[in-house]
Amino acid sequence: MRVAEYADAVARELRLAERDVEIIRLAAWLHDVGEIGIPDALLLKPGPLTAEEFGLVKLHPQIGRRILERAPGFEPLLDAVELHHENFDGTGYPYGLAAEKIPLEARVIRAADAFDAMTTDRAYRPALTAESAVKIVESGSGCEFDPRCAAALSKVVRRRGRHELAHPAVSDLFASNRPTPAKLIAKAKLIA
Repeated sequence: MRVAEYADAVARELRLAERDVEIIRLAAWLHDVGEIGIPDALLLKPGPLTAEEFGLVKLHPQIGRRILERAPGFEPLLDAVELHHENFDGTGYPYGLAAEKIPLEARVIRAADAFDAMTTDRAYRPALTAESAVKIVESGSGCEFDPRCAAALSKVVRRRGRHELAHPAVSDLFASNRPTPAKLIAKAKLIA
């Protein structure tokens, strides 16, 4: 949900059309659905992954696409889910796409997901501050991140702060408007 909120804010900062913002938000909610096909032992490993282990983790975007392809209505989200780990300079995965060959939706989610990962405690390291994470995103502009997305994320975080972007309260996680599978399918069909 945090990644979806960050991605939504970046998309709005980029002044994208409302339909595009909604596609980005939905894809961000589902961007890591493919992790269901990765063993928990790898996802929760406290130390560094071996090359073989990382190779397995890198399959999650393609697994996510295959999962969503089976349900009607998710077509507009497929590329964003599958390509959210592509880097602007072509060094990402799964296909090594670069720049404009990466759909904008995936580029927005790439920046939002990286920011969330950096500002969240992980099994292998504590969370960074929002300011430190923004500086890393800015330093990766043009390499890992689309320069427009990095600049938009920086503006949003500096203007609103990390905690104002997210909905971290437990009550929000159980709110009636949380994204259930049925609601996601219904929204995807509306924008298809």
